[in-house]
Amino acid sequence: MHLETPRTKIFAQAWKELHSRAKLPNTRATHKHLQFLLLNIAHSMRDGHVVALACPNSKKTIVSWTRTQNPHRLTPTLLSVVNGLERAGYLIKIGSQKHFQGKDRKYSRIIPTPKLIAEIIETYNLHKTHVTYVANLVAVTKAESWDRNKKKIRQKVDIRLFKNPAEISLIQSSNSFLKDYNRFLLAHRIELSDNGRPISQFKLVRRVFCRTSLQAGGRFFGGFWQGLPSGKRGESGSRKQILINGEPTVELDYKSLHPHLLYQWENLLPPDDAYLLADWPRELVKKCILVTFNCKSFGEEASLNSVLKDKELQHHCSLLENGGYSKLRRDFISKNPALEKFLGKDVGVRLQRQDSDIAMVVMKRLMQEGILALCIHDSFICQAKYEEALRQIMMEAYKDVMQTQTTPLIGKVI
Repeated sequence: MHLETPRTKIFAQAWKELHSRAKLPNTRATHKHLQFLLLNIAHSMRDGHVVALACPNSKKTIVSWTRTQNPHRLTPTLLSVVNGLERAGYLIKIGSQKHFQGKDRKYSRIIPTPKLIAEIIETYNLHKTHVTYVANLVAVTKAESWDRNKKKIRQKVDIRLFKNPAEISLIQSSNSFLKDYNRFLLAHRIELSDNGRPISQFKLVRRVFCRTSLQAGGRFFGGFWQGLPSGKRGESGSRKQILINGEPTVELDYKSLHPHLLYQWENLLPPDDAYLLADWPRELVKKCILVTFNCKSFGEEASLNSVLKDKELQHHCSLLENGGYSKLRRDFISKNPALEKFLGKDVGVRLQRQDSDIAMVVMKRLMQEGILALCIHDSFICQAKYEEALRQIMMEAYKDVMQTQTTPLIGKVI
């Protein structure tokens, strides 16, 4: 759910009638969340299909959301509104989504009933309602900290504090692009086939910088596809099951992007695949080296713990025991000696700023061609029929942003 409530007389009449019929509490918070919920349900039906909407099913989930994930400042009142509409026969709640449930089964699905469609949505023609977005689609966070329970805390920085003309220009250009992109995104039906039932998910995309700096981070977040497994191991609910306007999709990514960017910093020609080492699984090498790029020192214990938390790599973790982690790094340095000075030097956020600039160019140029691309940092999903167009624009964007003639290695995520 991702839309801002429009201020129109028709919509006001619709939600007030629904509020009265469902006998919901007469509070400002209830009004706000009912409007938000009704608009998202109506908009999901804009092409005439009834689809399920992802919705958190616990107070704990909503309270734990960061401002980046919760731009509308939703509160647990949303749950009471959903429950009230369910009791009145306007909504149906069904199960947890396998691809989002985690340990806490955080999300359920809600579906509008024929009663809601007939009495409210079709009567007031809400599925054709004009929508707007939250005012600012760019966020800057402070350095991470932890509370007493060792939970990560992220605090936002007021965008208005950035006064430098270059910073203002970057924020304005990012906001302008994101408003156009999100409008373009909403014009498409993005679904995940789940046992034959299409599911509509949260898909408002924002750009998030970090460490109180516009030179750190800057990646794009918000699309539900970023939380899905790649599907390399045949998982259900994976990115391979995404449909755009009912059509199958393909995912392409930049291979060894961060090592290649570092080679560009050094004005050196990179190898085809910096992560490809003899006797080591490539995905394990990639994870270990990226973690080391992000570390402020060679703290092996902290780095190793981060790798061990990755569920997709647990079957390889035995290779890192008994000095295996140090050996992996030595093998990587042996193949990529020019990159040794960047290991343990906290260059990850600077690399993210560059790969986010490339991602923005890719999405913008494809949008100008009428093609929607879903971004997962350094990989992109589009309709399969546009695979070659995506590949060509990814190459051009890399060369233009990095000001190089080196051709990046681009592959299909299989």
